[in-house]
Amino acid sequence: MMYSKISIFSSPIYFVFFFRMQKTYDVGCVGVMVADILAPNVFDREMTRVPLKFLPGGDAFNQAINLSAMGYTISLCGKVGADNIGNFLISEAKSHKIDTSLITIDSEHQTSATIVLINENVRGTEKGSKGGLTSQDINLNVFQSARIVSIGSLYGSVSFGGEEVAKVLEAAKHANCITVVDMMHADRNSLEDASKCLKFVDYFIPNLKEAQCLTGKNNVQEISEVLLQTG
Repeated sequence: MMYSKISIFSSPIYFVFFFRMQKTYDVGCVGVMVADILAPNVFDREMTRVPLKFLPGGDAFNQAINLSAMGYTISLCGKVGADNIGNFLISEAKSHKIDTSLITIDSEHQTSATIVLINENVRGTEKGSKGGLTSQDINLNVFQSARIVSIGSLYGSVSFGGEEVAKVLEAAKHANCITVVDMMHADRNSLEDASKCLKFVDYFIPNLKEAQCLTGKNNVQEISEVLLQTG
């Protein structure tokens, strides 16, 4: 805040100028970044040559790519390892016109990768850096620069539960951001744990199965009432 004083007919008049940081991005996507490695199922042979395809993946990264393709300005806030796969993910984000300046580089863990065995629809994940995502990995600048802060998934990372997400969202609300939270792995924790962050959520978007698992209710109306009462 800055004060400026002028005098008219010897009477001081004070003008107060309020400066508010401009929101640079439409959405700040917060959450998991992984590399998806697509391959045919080869378990029926001891050794074979297969075509591998590397793609960016992870809840926050998928959101960021889709929103950027729709024409919105996006920043991505996640964590990768200090390795070639991490470099690949950052390069892919830049190619989709996504701001990567808020991504944390983890020197102790490798970047997470998901191996997708296409034929049998089997999916396995190397835990890596995504498993340790916490509120301390989130650059606070994401809140000052974005109109909307979107959490890729509550419980998308093992360590990214209600208490950790609450720390992120409380800071986002203090920065006057609209908050959006998706979820996955609803069976990882309880409604009591989720309630720690739901009070800071403007838009909560679990699918029906996740909402049923989280609340213990089957009817949509009952699910809605439980979630509203929770926060």
